[in-house]
Amino acid sequence: MVATADVGSVAAELIQETWIGRRIVELEGARRVTPNDIAGTFATIFGHPVRMQAVPRETWEALFRSQG
Repeated sequence: MVATADVGSVAAELIQETWIGRRIVELEGARRVTPNDIAGTFATIFGHPVRMQAVPRETWEALFRSQG
C-alpha cells in the first residue's frame, strides 16, 4: 500500500528526469501491509470483526459485474 501523495511525489520527480527508453520504477510503502492487517484496521474502525477472504481471479469479472 502506498499513499497517493507518495505516488504523486515520485511521479513529479520522475517527469523532471531525462532518460531514454522504457523504465520501470517500483514504489513501496514504509512497511508491507498484509490483507489481514487491513482487515484488522477496518475491524477497529467499525467496531466489529472483519475478515479477509481471497477471491479467485477467474471469478473477478462476474463478481464485479454482479456488484454493478
